[in-house]
Amino acid sequence: MSSLKERLLDRFQLTHSKKEIEGVTVFVKQLSAAEAEAYQFARINPKTGELDYSKVKGARADLVATCLCEEDGSRMFKNGGEAGTKLPSSFVEAAYKVCAEFNGMGADIEDAGKD
Repeated sequence: MSSLKERLLDRFQLTHSKKEIEGVTVFVKQLSAAEAEAYQFARINPKTGELDYSKVKGARADLVATCLCEEDGSRMFKNGGEAGTKLPSSFVEAAYKVCAEFNGMGADIEDAGKD
């Protein structure tokens, strides 16, 4: 009989899924909790705990570069700079929305500091 840990890890294996973005079929990777938190907290000022707007530049391309993958699950782009400079902004925007939704990330980065 398998342990609860084994059953959990078996049930919630990280996957990637085929998605259509602006007429192109791509694969989007499901992030681990650690990867999602690294992405989200990279824009937070550790001293104040608030969104650091100087770190927001390139946030969409960073998530796209982290999530878009080849069919075998390997990364398509090395980093957000590569994705941001080689892909049109309309595609990055559309891919960002798909990646965020696929990974259960609710609010856009612009909404993070509002209220």
